[in-house]
Amino acid sequence: LRIHAPVDALGSDAGYLGLTLTLDENPGNVSASASLPVEANRTRGLSLRGPDGTASSTGYGLLGTDAQAWMLLHNLGNANEVISSSSQNTSWGIIGLYDMDGVEQPALSLSAGEVKLLTARLEVPGNANLGESVSTPLTMCVGRDNEQTCQTISLTFEVAGVVTDVHQRSVPASGLNWEVQANMPPVASQLSWSLSDAGMAVQGWSWSASGDLSIVGDSIFMTGVPDSLATGTLTLDLPSDAPPAFRNFSDASAQSPDHVIRLSLEVLQIHRASLVVTSPTEQPHVAEVGEEVLVMVRLENQGNGQDTYHLTHEVVLDENITEDPGVDVSFSNDMVSLGAGSLTNIPVTVVLPPNTPAGTPVSIMFHMTSMGDQSVSDSDSVALEARQDHRWNLTAAAVGSDTDGRTYSVAPGGNLIIDVNATNVGNLIDGLELTISYSVSLIGEDDSQNWNSSGDSVAGIEVNQSAQMTVGVSVPEDAWNGSVMSVSVT
Repeated sequence: LRIHAPVDALGSDAGYLGLTLTLDENPGNVSASASLPVEANRTRGLSLRGPDGTASSTGYGLLGTDAQAWMLLHNLGNANEVISSSSQNTSWGIIGLYDMDGVEQPALSLSAGEVKLLTARLEVPGNANLGESVSTPLTMCVGRDNEQTCQTISLTFEVAGVVTDVHQRSVPASGLNWEVQANMPPVASQLSWSLSDAGMAVQGWSWSASGDLSIVGDSIFMTGVPDSLATGTLTLDLPSDAPPAFRNFSDASAQSPDHVIRLSLEVLQIHRASLVVTSPTEQPHVAEVGEEVLVMVRLENQGNGQDTYHLTHEVVLDENITEDPGVDVSFSNDMVSLGAGSLTNIPVTVVLPPNTPAGTPVSIMFHMTSMGDQSVSDSDSVALEARQDHRWNLTAAAVGSDTDGRTYSVAPGGNLIIDVNATNVGNLIDGLELTISYSVSLIGEDDSQNWNSSGDSVAGIEVNQSAQMTVGVSVPEDAWNGSVMSVSVT
């Protein structure tokens, strides 16, 4: 007994299989039943990381506000899990966990494969000094006892003169915003930073500012009242082809080294695919059965990063083609890697088998599937039509023996009937006509005439079906012994 579970079965899926054993000789009275419990194998795993993909994260906070450290929590298992967490107290207090909407998460649960973005928050004392920091490990676990799996991240919280919104993850898009807050120095009404020194001057990226922030040339300016809070917004428009990468930006203010602007961004990869059959251009394309047909396929990576694609095919079934007749498809390479925005043309050979019905288009669908995200794919098809194959198998017999090459004696005025069995071994309903040609060699002074031979014809014979046909030969009454008539049938 073998049971197959689907690849997306959850670890919590379970059921039973009812089994009955019956004696063949007495099925009505002798039998036994049992229930076989069945459950999917449960897997457990956690991923806990900071903005740069490592097991650390730093949160910055103004005096008297919350410092926020960004985290990504991923349930790697195949079942819903309740997450337990533990951390150590710091001299500033105990951390709290919040989602990206600012809602506290006293209890965490994740479905199979779910990713949750969180922030660990810790209030910064009002009497702390700029640059002062505390650290604590945060451990999250699933399961218990011997089946428990845990991950730990190191969290650091630091007093800062300037804070921005936490780390962002986004595909190339416009309108990404970071709110920037600064406690202005007691003796300065303006702070400035360099876009290029911060690493923010990336070709094709467009930065703008609002509120108490402004951008002039390569400089970002924060303007406010000395020793008060200033607030502004930085906005980023990413080009559509921005490559996937982690970016960390920081620069100290020219007016105060304790006022450092910091922000980070992970540009996510967009997986896209495009497949087009470029040749043959006229479809359906008529092809000889058993011979290779060259099909050209253009593949394009329309995403923003390197990707690898898997090429597959299928015969499209319809009311005319109800099953794959055995079409042979060969890719020059069924795994193709393409850089962002690049394309390639690959040859594909297709061979229609001899049993492919003629006059009926056979559509072969080609698929390209992204290995980075297997939900992303594209398809196109080519329609081929088998050229009609008019082959027949013929067998002929007369007087109980094969006639091919044989000589028969026929009395003057007599006839010979040759029975022909014709089998249509082509690929379409067909007809056949037996065409007769003959020659007569008369002996001596034999001047007989009216030697004759006739053929036959049939129509509408199905593939692999046979028809009975005849070839007739007649000899005139005044023919001499030794005269010969040679008959050829085509």
